[in-house]
Amino acid sequence: WIYRKGTDKEYFSELFIEQLCKFFEFETAHYEYDDGFIRSKNFADKYNFEPMSSLMGNDDTFEQVFNLLYEMNINYAKDYLKIVFMDILDNNVDRHNENYGFLRDKKTGKIIKMAPNFDNNLALVSRESLNPNMHRSGLATLFIKFLARNKNASNLIKEIHIKPLTIEVVESIIKNIPVHIDEDIITHINSVFLNLTQLGVGPKEGFMIEDDTAVWEDFIDDSIQLQAVKTYMYLKVKL
Repeated sequence: WIYRKGTDKEYFSELFIEQLCKFFEFETAHYEYDDGFIRSKNFADKYNFEPMSSLMGNDDTFEQVFNLLYEMNINYAKDYLKIVFMDILDNNVDRHNENYGFLRDKKTGKIIKMAPNFDNNLALVSRESLNPNMHRSGLATLFIKFLARNKNASNLIKEIHIKPLTIEVVESIIKNIPVHIDEDIITHINSVFLNLTQLGVGPKEGFMIEDDTAVWEDFIDDSIQLQAVKTYMYLKVKL
């Protein structure tokens, strides 16, 4: 086991994202809460872990990383897209070329597969990552633009089956996490409105709430989009 000391927010993020990965059937490291620590099973005990930096240095742009992995093995590229998808979904602001990569055979050096998704302690609510002044949705915008210009990535991500993420699933995961957090609900809501604005949803000038007098129709009056916005808001704030 590998032990790490951190905050309740970091523990919550790591535990929640592991379960969310399992729900989507994505490869993930295993974490447990253990008396004030978070511990993880060493997924590299049977293999050698090689970080992406060994091939890409500090260049972590979607285009360059994906193109290299696609040339090496299409499955590596697909696993990379799954990691990026989770980072965007969970607001992971700390993905870099040292915390994802490959598992190699210890004797032959042959690449066995991509390492599982790990090191998500700075995602979700940790490090005040839901502060509305932080433009985290820029990651989603960059990814959407990348998919629009990269045909291979656009086609490959369509092959990844994404289960519908419902409120019931989120609540079930949270209920089974032994770490609980308490955050300012208005800060959460306004951060989500900021994300939606940057993605082109809602008023162009942006939207914020200050109390409980605002109604959904103040933000958007399209009934179909409104339902999607409500679900998105619930999931983000509930996290």
